[in-house]
Amino acid sequence: MINSEIKVVINRSATNGVSPYRLIHNGNGVEQANEYLDSLAARGLSEKTMSGYAYDLLIFWRWFIQTNINFENITKKTLIEYIQYQRQDSSPAATTINRRLTVLECFYHYCFNKHIPARNSLLKEESFPSTRSIYRVGWLHPFRVKYSTKVKVPRHNIVPLTQQEVFQFFSTFKTWRDIAITGFMLFCGLRRNEVISLKLNNIEIAQNQVRVLGKGNKERLLPLPKDLLITLDKYLNLERPEKSSEYLFVVLKGPHRGYQMTTWAIRTIFSYHRKISDVSKANPHRFRHTFGSDMVMAGISLPILMRLMGHADIQTTMRYVNISVQDIQEEFRKAVTKLQTKEVINGTATNF
Repeated sequence: MINSEIKVVINRSATNGVSPYRLIHNGNGVEQANEYLDSLAARGLSEKTMSGYAYDLLIFWRWFIQTNINFENITKKTLIEYIQYQRQDSSPAATTINRRLTVLECFYHYCFNKHIPARNSLLKEESFPSTRSIYRVGWLHPFRVKYSTKVKVPRHNIVPLTQQEVFQFFSTFKTWRDIAITGFMLFCGLRRNEVISLKLNNIEIAQNQVRVLGKGNKERLLPLPKDLLITLDKYLNLERPEKSSEYLFVVLKGPHRGYQMTTWAIRTIFSYHRKISDVSKANPHRFRHTFGSDMVMAGISLPILMRLMGHADIQTTMRYVNISVQDIQEEFRKAVTKLQTKEVINGTATNF
C-alpha cells in the first residue's frame, strides 16, 4: 500500500461541468474525490481553484492509503495525525496546512452530508452550551474552549519596500512591458496572476480604469494612474507584436513571441532584476504590499482599500494598518480639537 502510485492527471479537453483534474490510484480513478472535483466544475469554480483542491486531496490520499481507517470514520483525532504526517518531511506553512484541512472538511461534508466528528461524543460541536452558560460555570469548565484542529498561524508584519528600493529596482528595467507589469502591482495593488490574466479589452483608456478579475472570479474596477497609462501606451505602440494573444502582456522574443506570459516568466523577470538591482526583498507580492501600505499612509479609508485590493475580509486589509502610540496621540489630539472640548467645558460653545 505504501508504494502504491497515486497522482493527479490533467485532461485539458474536459467540458460540460467535468473537472480537468482527476485523482488516479494504481491506474484507477478515486471515485469519491473525482465526483467532488466534478462538483466544483459544475459550480463554475476557476481552474486554479480546482487545481488547488485536486493537489490538496492528493496530499491527503497519499497519507490516507497508508492507514487502515475507513474514510467515513475519520475524526478530529485523525486530522491531528494528518497534520503530524505533513510536518514530518516537507514542513509546509501553517496557512497551507489549514487550507488542506479546510479542503478535506469540505470534501467529507460533500460525501456524507455531515461535519467531521470530534474524537468522542463529549466534544461534538452541537453539545456546546450557550455563551451565557459558559460564563455561569466559570473559565475552568471544559466546554469553554471549542475543540479545533487548525494550526496556529504566526503573525507576519507587512514590510513594504522603501522609496529608495523601489527606485533602485525600477532603474534596472529595459522594456516598457516590464515597467508596466510592476506598475500594476505598485500603483494598483494587483496580484501577479491578476496582471498576467489582463486582456486588452480590460483596459478602458477613455475612463482611465482597468477591469480586474480577481480571486473567486470576482471582478473589480480600478482607476489607472496617468503615468501608468503613458507607460502602457509606449508598450502597446513600441514593443507589443502586432500578431499577439488577446492577453495584454505577451512574450516579446523567441519562439513564443506574442503568446501570453506565464507565471514562470514573471518569476524569472523578478529574479533577474532582484540580482542586478540588489533589492533582495523585491517580489510581486511585496509590491502589492507596498501599494497597500502607501494607501494607508496617504489616509485612504479601509473599506475603499479593501475594494481596491480585492480582499474578501476586512481583517486582511487591517494588516496594512500599523498603529503606533504616536499615531494614536496625534489622531486623538485632532479629534479633540474638532470637538471643541475647551469651549464645551467652559460653556462657551455656540455651534451645537
